[in-house]
Amino acid sequence: MTGLMNSDRGPSIRMPSSAHFFPFDPNPDEIDAVDLAHILGQTRRWNGACKRFYSVAEHSKLVAFAVAPEHRLQALLHDAPEALSGFGDVPTPIKRKMPQVAEIEDKIWKAICDKWGVAYEMHSSVKAADRMILAVEIRDLTDWDDKPHVFAQVSQLRAEGLTPSIAARDFLCDLNAELEIREAG
Repeated sequence: MTGLMNSDRGPSIRMPSSAHFFPFDPNPDEIDAVDLAHILGQTRRWNGACKRFYSVAEHSKLVAFAVAPEHRLQALLHDAPEALSGFGDVPTPIKRKMPQVAEIEDKIWKAICDKWGVAYEMHSSVKAADRMILAVEIRDLTDWDDKPHVFAQVSQLRAEGLTPSIAARDFLCDLNAELEIREAG
């Protein structure tokens, strides 16, 4: 498949490992944790609209930290489709006007769920944590005047703006730890 960008499965995206991923026809067996961590570590949250670099990998770790242990794997992976879609972190107002992005990310989410045994339906605590972490990120990463209230349960967390390699490493460590807990349980 060297150099292949199109096939009967549609276009492919070349991963850091040199493997091909087909976002229009995702296969759980073709999702690699190292590739995923690397790309999430390189993907800027909010399309880069922060005071300093801030990755989707770091965001995902914070969301996972803010939920109960039984929902951490889902929280850690909740934005993983952004790494595999080819679109990155499309800001929500734009994504709402582009249903094709959501459709592709949904197919990829199903493949991620199949690969790691995660519930397809996003748990309400993961959704709530995602919103709470957004307030932390706005507090720590912007100079906006209209900063939202940061809830007490996440007020001690910090969106630091880790380097891509550190964010990727930390994400991968957390992912492997969560998978080991699942395997042992």
